[in-house]
Amino acid sequence: MKSLFDDSKPIFQQIADTIADDIVEGQLQEGDQIPSTTELSQFYRINRATAQKAKELALPEKLPVMIFSKEEKESNTEGKTNITFYEAQLSNLSLHNLVILKGHHYLHWTQYKEMSSFVHEFTKEMDELNKKFSKK
Repeated sequence: MKSLFDDSKPIFQQIADTIADDIVEGQLQEGDQIPSTTELSQFYRINRATAQKAKELALPEKLPVMIFSKEEKESNTEGKTNITFYEAQLSNLSLHNLVILKGHHYLHWTQYKEMSSFVHEFTKEMDELNKKFSKK
């Protein structure tokens, strides 16, 4: 029996890439639900933990993502903070920016000018990349 997966990436990453491709190609549209953990585990014949990990990484690789977060000093029992969580979520994306700001959870009220500058620079970078790739 031939496997659906190859050795190039972990299985959960290959499934996440498939989900992301479905989003980019329009097979999953706005309002559609990503298959449940149970559905993924049954369809691919994998354990539920692998299916759940795939769902957590299902952002399309080419989707530009910018996340603003407050500086977090507290960590969980594994030593992870909100920053390490966001870094892991963004690790498979080609264009991303994680901006850590000082302040409380109302950053959009207190840091809006600084956030606006970051958004402007990020979108400028995306425009430059689009121009570069559209010439090819």
